Amino acid sequence: WIPSVLKLFHEIGNENSNRLWLHHFTSQPITPDVESVIREDFIKAKYMSQSWYKRTGLEDDIEGLDRALCQNVATEDVQLTLQCIVAGANTNVRLPDAAPDENSPVRIARKAGQEIQLELLIQNGADPTGESMSPWRRFAQMSSLRAPKSPKRPRSPIASPRSSRKNRLAKMSGFLNKTGSNQTGWKRRWCILDETGLRYFKSEHESIEAGHVDADKMTAVQPSTEECIVRDSKFPFVIKTSFGRPYLFSADSKEDMDRWMTTVQQVIDSTAGGEKEFDKAGLLLKRGVVNSSWKERWFTLSLRNKELKYHKMEAEESGIVNLRKVSDVKTPEETSRRRTATLVGRQTKVTDAQVSFQIVTPERTYYLRAQTPEDAEVWCSLLKEAAGTGAQLSDQRLSSSGIPVIVEKCVTFVEAHGTTVEGIYRHSGTKSSVERLVQAFEQDASSVVLDLSVNAIHDATSCLKAFLRRLPDPLLSAALLPSFIDAARIDDHDMKLFQLQALISQLPAVNWETLKYLMIHLSRIADKSDENKMTVQNLSVIFGPTLMTTESLEAPDDFSAANLKWAVVGDMIRYHRWLFQVSGSPVRPPGA
Repeated sequence: WIPSVLKLFHEIGNENSNRLWLHHFTSQPITPDVESVIREDFIKAKYMSQSWYKRTGLEDDIEGLDRALCQNVATEDVQLTLQCIVAGANTNVRLPDAAPDENSPVRIARKAGQEIQLELLIQNGADPTGESMSPWRRFAQMSSLRAPKSPKRPRSPIASPRSSRKNRLAKMSGFLNKTGSNQTGWKRRWCILDETGLRYFKSEHESIEAGHVDADKMTAVQPSTEECIVRDSKFPFVIKTSFGRPYLFSADSKEDMDRWMTTVQQVIDSTAGGEKEFDKAGLLLKRGVVNSSWKERWFTLSLRNKELKYHKMEAEESGIVNLRKVSDVKTPEETSRRRTATLVGRQTKVTDAQVSFQIVTPERTYYLRAQTPEDAEVWCSLLKEAAGTGAQLSDQRLSSSGIPVIVEKCVTFVEAHGTTVEGIYRHSGTKSSVERLVQAFEQDASSVVLDLSVNAIHDATSCLKAFLRRLPDPLLSAALLPSFIDAARIDDHDMKLFQLQALISQLPAVNWETLKYLMIHLSRIADKSDENKMTVQNLSVIFGPTLMTTESLEAPDDFSAANLKWAVVGDMIRYHRWLFQVSGSPVRPPGA
């Protein structure tokens, strides 16, 4: 406890310090006998969240704060220096145009003879020499020697809790309406949002919080679409959490809701501990056709589910874009043939070409516009990643029918040119041509065009078989394969078909649709077996192992398992109309 530290504590003192930290506090102060939980909440609100501290008006102007700090350390006003530090001023800021003995707050205070100001700076992270790094530490780094330890100083209790201005998040406070999970009514609450989460109080001057949502528990924020909530409040939104509880709030205006939701999303994005429900969320402008008006919507993108959802702020409209069906994402550079326009709510003119992008699907094109070129770039990058193809069937780019594009294009090509070709699906294509075709589909399935003058019919059939065979999880699902094999062993014809139908219904949607599409196609091939020599039995021998085995699985030790696979696929081809409930199919299983 050196003299300068004692003088600093005497100068600051509890009374003077509280004038800063409790400047806007009007409630009754807590007493020494309050519960520890209440005391802890009060201390966090006072120091960590700075709920009542006296603001400088320069919190959003870092350079202005630094200038104010440098000017003030030459005076005796320690309180104002403390106020600047709490607001986030840099105690090690350098002034490149100043004289060497006045180019940092420490040197300015030392030259002015302000001992207490100097101690306050050092207690809050300033280098005592006024350098960005002390000579001793610089020498230690250069010579790989250990720097001698400087005398320990007691840490000042009034030091700023903001350790890094770069990591600070935008913070909001204001009134919101809140309702509980039982939705019995809305109550007005004073809310404070920062990097730790969202806390709400019964009034602006209340010291004890009514509740809170921790930042690391938040997973998503979006407009509320529940009819009863929308009916009672015009601008409701919900914060979802990792423990399943939704927190329902309502703003007084659309603009206010936009600000709260955007800032909450910033907190979610920056919280490493939380598992986000969405990979990106935010406001975008959307329009249906080129000449229609732009409308603001809240968008959420999930890479895991490959979905882009959008909500109208009043919850009258919502929609889902299945990113597996996206054939193209046109970036701002690709949509540059647009006129210049000023974005709503922005003073700087930005061309549409810098912020507009498109999502193209077989059904429609979505025209979107971000607030900034940087935001548009992030959205396009994530959309392209989500629309890309992976190894799993669920990762494939889908057609408007919900079928992988590679399957639909190969089948369509075969039905147009190969249903009567002898040995169709039995003969193989040229290995190099097949691999080139597979790679083309993997890179961009939507752009592949099969042409008989370029692509041989057997190349297309081999490409389709290779795709199905290489799936990490087979079309009939590895988890269900034993059950399908057991079903093939059932002697009773009707019972076997009922069991097959039940198992097929358990497949994921894309597997079910693809299997149905493929069985209808193979049935058409078998109908022309007089010409192509491919009967149901021949087709089942080829597609049994293709649909019920992967390259990573070993071949069976005997033919019994293979025979059962052939039987399963053969029954699916023969009885596909009943198994998949194709229009006009009988109620009872067809006879053997």
